[in-house]
Amino acid sequence: RRRHTRYISVTGVQTCALPILAVDYREPPATVRAFLAPLGLDLPVALDEEGAVAKAFEARVFPCTVGIDRTGRARFQLMGAVDWAGAEGQAVVDELLRA
Repeated sequence: RRRHTRYISVTGVQTCALPILAVDYREPPATVRAFLAPLGLDLPVALDEEGAVAKAFEARVFPCTVGIDRTGRARFQLMGAVDWAGAEGQAVVDELLRA
């Protein structure tokens, strides 16, 4: 049985050449908005209300980052927090931009 994914919109800062989609695990939209609002992010957030996305990617630790290339193929998975402003985060972004 196919279900439609619900999205919420978070407005704020900037965009880049790498599309980003956040997926929230089993929280209501109001909770997600309240968490993201002070961060000033501008990205769509899919609501994984039943945990199907987490199950599909075998995410057991949150946050979990899945890098998906231009063809839609999952290239890597990172479990835990990443410093996106630091060298590790930049290396991940660079890898996806080259893919």
